[in-house]
Amino acid sequence: MKDDLREEIEWLEHKIETLEKHIETLERENFHMKSLIGRTITSLEEQNQETKKIIYGHENRGAIRKDPQSFTSYHAGNKNEDDDSSG
Repeated sequence: MKDDLREEIEWLEHKIETLEKHIETLERENFHMKSLIGRTITSLEEQNQETKKIIYGHENRGAIRKDPQSFTSYHAGNKNEDDDSSG
């Protein structure tokens, strides 16, 4: 009976140790995942700012107007100027 209990205790201790190692691995992966998500968000914010510069032709420092003329791309503006000068 005592031997059975000792074996069960050893088995449980082994399982606990295995679970603790697995938890440590998951915590490391979670840390790296959070770090990666943070860097991805930063990268997307930077790309968003660069895209706004391309679309609006300058750095967007103020609020964006909601009227239809506010979304005139820099490229479209140049194209319209070229069309007007030819006629």
